[in-house]
Amino acid sequence: MTNQEELWHIYCTSSASLAKEKSVGGSMTTVNHLLFALQLLTALGCGLVAGVFFAFSTFVFTNLAL
Repeated sequence: MTNQEELWHIYCTSSASLAKEKSVGGSMTTVNHLLFALQLLTALGCGLVAGVFFAFSTFVFTNLAL
């Protein structure tokens, strides 16, 4: 290998390892945590709305039966 090829190989391998380190620890984990929290809040909100609809329909149908 020539000197230029060795430098190119060192440059490529070091930049690839830096890219791996950045993707593991930085903003991607923050985005994943944010999406998890958003999904959890969405699921809880859907359950709450379903409970409100169920309670409303229970009260309405019992009063309509009278």
